[in-house]
Amino acid sequence: MSSALVLVALVACAALASALSSAPEQIHLAITGNPGERIVSWVTMAQTNASYVQYGNSLAALTQQANSDETAYVTALNGTRTIYLHDALLVGLTVNTRYYYRVGNAVSGWSAVYDFDTKIDVPNTPVDIIVYGDMGSTNSDRTISKLKSELAGGFSSLILHTGDFAYDLHDHDGIVGDEFMNMIQPVAAYVPYMVCVGNHEYDGRNFSQYQNRFAAVGRYSQSGTNNNLYYSFNVNYVHFTIFSSELYYSDDTAVIAEQYAWLQKDLAQAVANRDKQPWIIAVAHRPIYCSNVDDVPDCTKDVLVMRDGPYSLDNLFAQYKVDMFIGAHEHSYELTWPVSHSMYQLFPNPNVYVNPLYTVNIVAGSAGCKEDLDYYDKIYYGPWSNFRSASYGYAHLIAYNHTHLYWAQKLNEGDQGVNELWMIKGNATEVADHAHNFGYAPSPMRSDACEEYCFVACVGNAVRNGQSTQEAHASCGATCNCVDRVAAGQAELIGTDVRVELGRVTRH
Repeated sequence: MSSALVLVALVACAALASALSSAPEQIHLAITGNPGERIVSWVTMAQTNASYVQYGNSLAALTQQANSDETAYVTALNGTRTIYLHDALLVGLTVNTRYYYRVGNAVSGWSAVYDFDTKIDVPNTPVDIIVYGDMGSTNSDRTISKLKSELAGGFSSLILHTGDFAYDLHDHDGIVGDEFMNMIQPVAAYVPYMVCVGNHEYDGRNFSQYQNRFAAVGRYSQSGTNNNLYYSFNVNYVHFTIFSSELYYSDDTAVIAEQYAWLQKDLAQAVANRDKQPWIIAVAHRPIYCSNVDDVPDCTKDVLVMRDGPYSLDNLFAQYKVDMFIGAHEHSYELTWPVSHSMYQLFPNPNVYVNPLYTVNIVAGSAGCKEDLDYYDKIYYGPWSNFRSASYGYAHLIAYNHTHLYWAQKLNEGDQGVNELWMIKGNATEVADHAHNFGYAPSPMRSDACEEYCFVACVGNAVRNGQSTQEAHASCGATCNCVDRVAAGQAELIGTDVRVELGRVTRH
């Protein structure tokens, strides 16, 4: 039997088996941003009419019960397949306490008993968050295995998945989405699993799979958007602003403007609350600074749409002094120096930024998927790029207190160590011990609209693809806003500070 026929048969069998079952599956947790609250979500393949979460702080005494909402969701465009989504909100939880729970009902059956703790709800305590993007239902076993080991070792706070799930949630009428959600259940049933929409969630139905499967994070979010395309939440010292990079590529400018207005409002409120959440971190799927060239438009023309357009993220992050922007999309890892409008600030120690002037940008899209990695070797890269690695992995983001934030990306899942960054900020007294790591003066402001890294990387790729140098200069000049300098005969001078790396970064 051919592999295609085997796949069809397996999908058909999975659909039939699921259709006969109303047992709970795909169990995952989330937070609202309010201490003492947890969202519990799950799926059944048949209508249950009434399902519950039974919970308590003893394995033998699940004495509390919360009702769930039940929503019928048609997963297929032809309307032939329906699953039932359940969400329950637990409130009044005691902080720093372990809870045990199960979901379901007596008729359809109960799930196994899972547990979670509320340590991250304790005020003024460090919080450790695992971060990654671009995780598929295949080629992600190495990351899933590591995550299970993290939980076994005591990790219990929160996971942030920065877009692109399953590859793709909607494939095979949503069965791939079911497989992915069951794949992450051994992790997501124990720690909150917070999410951000990516380009692979586009399904021709306004990100329907994502919007429905993770509806509760928007519905119960403290930001009040009732929308999981953009929402925000607080975790101790950190304010997370989650938004959709995908809306930037919509033909409907009204939805872009609506999100941008919300971003301005949310970040303004975050600034007002900085005494409680001093670290403001923005999260979207696509980066605005990246150096990959195996997919040149991603890191040249495409980033400019978000970075420099009428709804400029560079302007927004500068105005509200956003500390960090985390993206993914590129299946690799990259850390920038503090950067804004292509101006960047270097530091004597590349692993310690003291009172950085600009936003630190991170690409964390290497959790593993069927599309493999994106590479950096033998490429151009922007002078704002600090570290790059084409290897599978994920990161720990730890907010220790008001002055210290720590990032550690596990390279090749940690087998090749970590790339570390300490961000330290405070008044003169608070940072006095770090005077030897104060940053240098920032790079000069761009003299015009020409994006030099964009131009150099674009030209290099165009010439490799058969264009003459003159043709490449003309086409890339238009792409990267460098037309005036090309016309003035200055094309060869563009990008003198853009660097070339020859194979330093290892490939895995």
